Amino acid sequence: SLLFEASSRLEVSLPLMHLFVCHGYPMLLKEQGHTNVKVQPSMTSFTLKLPVMQQSLGTGSDLGLVSKFSQLLRALHGDGHLLGAQLCVLDLATGATLVDLALGHSSWLNPLPVTADTLFNILEISKMFLSFSVLRLVEQGRVSLKTVLQESSKGKVSLENALSHTSGHLKLAPGGSELSFRDFCDMDVLAKKMFAEEPLLAPGIRQQYQHTSFGLLVQEACKLANTNLSAAWKSFADEANATLLLHSPSSPYAQPVSQMRSPSLEDLGKRMEEFEHFIDATNRGKSKTATAGQKAEHGMWMSFF
Repeated sequence: SLLFEASSRLEVSLPLMHLFVCHGYPMLLKEQGHTNVKVQPSMTSFTLKLPVMQQSLGTGSDLGLVSKFSQLLRALHGDGHLLGAQLCVLDLATGATLVDLALGHSSWLNPLPVTADTLFNILEISKMFLSFSVLRLVEQGRVSLKTVLQESSKGKVSLENALSHTSGHLKLAPGGSELSFRDFCDMDVLAKKMFAEEPLLAPGIRQQYQHTSFGLLVQEACKLANTNLSAAWKSFADEANATLLLHSPSSPYAQPVSQMRSPSLEDLGKRMEEFEHFIDATNRGKSKTATAGQKAEHGMWMSFF
């Protein structure tokens, strides 16, 4: 992850760091007793192929759906596009468990079999929920996976590109050094800067990770559907909460969506007065006419990051 972050921030179209990963990673796993590991480099990432394990086909009340999902995920795992996954599909009307399956490996560094009880770090799970929220708009016919969100000399970026991490936008944030902290807390300003830039790669090329451009592209899709991110998310969250309450009404986790509250960019913007000194101090320290004291204060604040 660290190697990828470094190469992404350097905006390398063919990240040299991936070459180190592709040579060093199999050696690391073999030292831990995992053999027959294949790593294939690509333009912006790499494909990892681990031996396919014999695991349960999954359970659930809809055996046809269990079979379809199992075949799909196992094919992705076999091709190296999916490391491992747990999947649980609940019926919206009754709360019944339609599909419950686990497959693949739990970690790149310690690839143990995934089970129904395997715990994952869900730091980036918000992207999945946002994707579901936008797919609801697709299902309603308000926007299409083929809807063009950005046109550039390198090609058209569609909603499908955004959701599948193939948009070509590799930057951590648009604007580079021209992006102020105040700008970063304003999604409209951030989006304007991103759409003014060309993707680093032609849309359609698989990326290992997509940074702030994911939310900005999804926000654009919501606008084209005559709604916004907050409304789309709330609609999906209400559905998810209603289903989980039916499935397990007495569980303290029956309303996880309400517990996954984290500050949004809009929240940060509303509390902007708390950042005023930080912004002013860092801007003064970057100035060509900054005094030694101003540069020192700038360095002190930036050291926190």
